[in-house]
Amino acid sequence: MYQIAGAGVETASGITYFTDTECIAGGSLWFECQEYAPKLGYYVNFTHDGDGTVVVPSALGMQAGDSVERWWLDLQKTGGIHKNILETPELITFIEDAVQSTSTLSSLEHLSRSPITTNTGNRLNFFLLSPLDMYLQGSAGITSSSSDEIPGATYRQYGAVQYVSVPGDSNGLTLHLNGYEAGSFTLLVQETDDGEVVHTRDFTAIPTGSSTIVQLPLDDLQPDTTLEIDFDGDGTLDGVVSAESDRATPLVTQEDGQVNDSAESKPNSSPTIGTRIRPSTPAATPPGEVAGVSISGDKQWYYKELQKILGDIADLVVLIEAQYDV
Repeated sequence: MYQIAGAGVETASGITYFTDTECIAGGSLWFECQEYAPKLGYYVNFTHDGDGTVVVPSALGMQAGDSVERWWLDLQKTGGIHKNILETPELITFIEDAVQSTSTLSSLEHLSRSPITTNTGNRLNFFLLSPLDMYLQGSAGITSSSSDEIPGATYRQYGAVQYVSVPGDSNGLTLHLNGYEAGSFTLLVQETDDGEVVHTRDFTAIPTGSSTIVQLPLDDLQPDTTLEIDFDGDGTLDGVVSAESDRATPLVTQEDGQVNDSAESKPNSSPTIGTRIRPSTPAATPPGEVAGVSISGDKQWYYKELQKILGDIADLVVLIEAQYDV
């Protein structure tokens, strides 16, 4: 009996459950969350001691003995995976030699009678638990649920969890999250070195809408790297979120079009909260008016218009006070 296990391909080996947090009650302002609740979360554990589907201990389930041999096939070198492992030329040769009882079994380069050590190097892994779609974009194209154009990058989905993995030294890549319904999301970021997790950071219970666009540039990713969030998807950056505090910092657009951090002038008292102030380019005006203000059924758009009016009123009050020395 010859047992042959494929090794060297990233393979799901288990699930880690943890207590996640979600936003269950938002406020009247964007990025605002007034109430949180715990929920069950999970992410997938991986090993390269497998063929992409079956881990080696399962493939080599029978104990070695006089009539049972164990063999390891290095799929990292041959380029195969579980579904086409029997199409590997070296394995075809092995089977022919075994059937014909030849003596060349031990001369094959990528087959071994001992476990294979796989060097995967440094990688970045992303787990998304949310009502958003996740994909990776770079100069080579897109890696997503329907596209696999970026060398060395992988996308997978396990139930409600989406997973993207890229080499740690990748350049010019950006992680994208596109919202499709209101809710909140958790993004877990892992840095691994030869399969061992060396650093973890997470963005937890970040509010999102049906048009939200989130971006995370992966060049020089640091512990304090922030997510860039366009909450309403109008092309204007509304705020950034730090993994260290899970707090959204609102951005204010000046008259010169430059975006500055407004956290010092407008502090927030609750976590994961922020407010969009004075967008540089207003969204298209929908039909219908109330008190001279165009509105639609979109509450988020309505609050944006309301914020602009309140901002103008505040500026007018300042001018009146200055004029009458109040």
